[in-house]
Amino acid sequence: MKFSIRSQVVLNTFCHHRVLITTVLNSSKPSCWLGVRARSSASLLRPHYVSTSSYYVPPSLLRSRNVSYNFGGRNANAMPEREGISTKGIMEQDDNDNFKIQISKFHSSFDLDDAVTSEQEVSFKCKKLEEELKEEDCTREERIETNNLLSYLKWRLGNEDKAVLICDENLKMDELNIIALANKARFLRSSYRFHEAEQVLHQLQNLQNRDDFDRLQSRAKAEIAYSYSRLGPKHHGKCIELFKEALITFPENCSWKFGLAMTYRRETNILNSQQTVEGSYEEHALKALKLLVQVTTSDQSSDNLKAKAFCELGQILYGKKKSQKFFSHIPKCIGILSDKDCFRKAREISPNDPFVLQRIGRHLRHSGMLDESIECLKKARSIRETPYNLNHLALSLRSKAVNEEKHVLRTSSLNSDAQTNIAHGSTQNPSSGTEKIDMKNDLYTPPHQRAVNVKRQNQNKECQRKLPSSESHDDVAKCRTVQYPGESSKMIQYLLNSPKEIEFTIPDSPLLREAVKCLRRAVELKDGDFPQALYDLGLVFRRLDKCEEAVDAFIQSYRLPSCTKIEKVRAIEQIGICKLELSERKGGTKEQANSYYSDAKTSLFKAVSLLTGLSSLQPELENALNSFETLQSMLIEENIQDPGNVSATRELAKLHSMMGNYRDAIASYEHVKEVLLDDTPLGDISDLLTNYEKMKDFDNAILLLNWISKDNKSIIDRNQYIKVHIHAWEFNAKQRQFKKAKNYLRTCLTFALQKTLKDFEDGDGVKALIICSCDELSCPASDNIKMHLQSICDITSLRNTKDCPPGTIRFKYIEESMNKCDFILLLNSCNNDFERSKYYMDMVMVSGELRRKAVSIGNVVGKPRFGALYQIPLPESDNCDIEWVKYLLENVLINKDLK
Repeated sequence: MKFSIRSQVVLNTFCHHRVLITTVLNSSKPSCWLGVRARSSASLLRPHYVSTSSYYVPPSLLRSRNVSYNFGGRNANAMPEREGISTKGIMEQDDNDNFKIQISKFHSSFDLDDAVTSEQEVSFKCKKLEEELKEEDCTREERIETNNLLSYLKWRLGNEDKAVLICDENLKMDELNIIALANKARFLRSSYRFHEAEQVLHQLQNLQNRDDFDRLQSRAKAEIAYSYSRLGPKHHGKCIELFKEALITFPENCSWKFGLAMTYRRETNILNSQQTVEGSYEEHALKALKLLVQVTTSDQSSDNLKAKAFCELGQILYGKKKSQKFFSHIPKCIGILSDKDCFRKAREISPNDPFVLQRIGRHLRHSGMLDESIECLKKARSIRETPYNLNHLALSLRSKAVNEEKHVLRTSSLNSDAQTNIAHGSTQNPSSGTEKIDMKNDLYTPPHQRAVNVKRQNQNKECQRKLPSSESHDDVAKCRTVQYPGESSKMIQYLLNSPKEIEFTIPDSPLLREAVKCLRRAVELKDGDFPQALYDLGLVFRRLDKCEEAVDAFIQSYRLPSCTKIEKVRAIEQIGICKLELSERKGGTKEQANSYYSDAKTSLFKAVSLLTGLSSLQPELENALNSFETLQSMLIEENIQDPGNVSATRELAKLHSMMGNYRDAIASYEHVKEVLLDDTPLGDISDLLTNYEKMKDFDNAILLLNWISKDNKSIIDRNQYIKVHIHAWEFNAKQRQFKKAKNYLRTCLTFALQKTLKDFEDGDGVKALIICSCDELSCPASDNIKMHLQSICDITSLRNTKDCPPGTIRFKYIEESMNKCDFILLLNSCNNDFERSKYYMDMVMVSGELRRKAVSIGNVVGKPRFGALYQIPLPESDNCDIEWVKYLLENVLINKDLK
């Protein structure tokens, strides 16, 4: 094979013939590059994508088992024949397609392609799975499931050699595992080890002849479900679907029941659930309960599985006890079983299982049995030290330190009260009217906190409070319903654990110092990637009265890539609260105090900003966190101290707007406007206008626009002016106030199209030209559009050459009509002539003026989309589709300058 090129190949040989080849092709034509990447277990290099017009690849290179390559950004297997190039020896396209068809008949981890997208996410999941395999005593089945997912993630990171080795490890444990075989075949194929891949494919195909093939397929389906369960809450729906399908074939499999129950149980976590599974929290919990009971009572369950099931069962029942509204009833299969019974049975079955001991220790802490919790967690640590049992041990130590300090404070308070009574000669006992402190209550509440709790209880009795509505818009739901902390908010507040105030500090507590050591060791075992432990470390430092160290811990926590959005919000909130505490401390300079105060305000604003993105999913978060309340108090205090300073009022308005309190935001912005008058910045006016829109108060919004334009119209943003009027038209049209709606639209059109009201009075208003290639006298699609424009917009519309005078050339008439009309609507109906449509389109695209006022409506299946014109669908119904007309007006008016 000869080519008119000179080539020089630079070859660097690595161990075991793994190579990195760069071929430099020089010719009279532009240089062409062929990149080939190295294949080694440590290589994370990506393919070098190139574009070549002609090249020569040595046959020895093509036969190499450890080299893969890409041509022009495409897989070499799929490269078609091209002039002057032979693809023999690479791979025929038909063979490649046949392999894909055959391998797709079997489940593999490649079913997860759409579930894992970012390389960062893949790397994090891969690291987590490797840690679990080292730390936990997995059963054979659990290790196979984890290894199959791990091999796929390794392949996604570019480590094909390691991925194949993990598959081989799995096949030694289970030579009939479909996922491992299918993964291995795909891995080998991607490494261009075609012969080996075909051999593995034949092994898979031979499994179809076995009598137990249905069981093997169900097992593969359950393994994919397990993988989905490990990829986060957003995949719980797919996980549940696959587990259910597998259990239909083999309902006696307790491992799959446990996996399904775990997924349902995770859906009951208010903070992590993304509501991708239909049903309420109560329904998910009840389904999990029934499945876990079946696992604990089945003879086919292993002792390890039963112990884990009892732990999960106890956790659900404890949640029921904490929130009475969580369950309306308990299934009969549970009987009188309590959470304590479940954890006791789990310990009887597996007394030395670190996982079981960790879960029991956590439950004992929640139950207030701190000494037993510490003992249990220390035993788990002695068996196998893990980041999680260290984290829970630290939390138990912190709780014990706090309770001991409360006991000391309570005792000193009682002694002080007794001495005061003796000094005044009073012998009144606690039950005769003075405050009685419950000595059995470990969680002593200080008097100021009890006053806050009473206030919240009174607020909960009211349940909801609605902001007052405007007299002119009583029928508009523009007042935001504010919900005070109820049962769900209290549960979220408990789970978030983001305290605003620390009622007392314990600087010299040995228990807290031991807790710090445990948390630091837990972070060390996780190579620094443990946001929960770092957050808990920050809270312990707050107890130790070390706010600077607490801030450092919170910063480390929220900067980790594995930190969830909710964890970021509470960490940033704690940074702001700590900075605020530092600004109020005595002994520092005024500059330091101002710096801390400014940092606190910035952090709290950032927390509120992140919170607004989450509150649509969980509205209760607004009440469970302290960012908004703290920041609002700070800004109000600034206003009181300096009433003439509008910066605090402006920040307060932005805060209310972020939280959806539009009425309060408007009041603050109007105060700024009253103070500054004509010097009001345009940014404040724009924000005020936005809040008017969100409140559906279009009358005031348009009055504000007119106030802006009284002296200088050039400062008005054209698109914003049009958008406000279109939204006002839409709102009033939906309220069936068509006369008012048309007035808004007429004002909008006169501004956008530079017309006058006299033009409308003289009948020379807005005109639209509908161009349809259909030659029929009556076109249903164009008649429908004409009806929409005329009935609710007062826009006159013409169609094609229907009004063409006799003797006039039709195409010339079309061209003149295009120039005279205000809108051009190119209609792509179902029976149109594509060639004629293309001719009309060319007429429009040639002229920039025509292109700016043209829109393409509808799309013909199988035909190319038209150029740079905006495309909108046809109206969905023959009735007045207000949403469609709004979409049309926005495209022909607001986006006019973008065409």
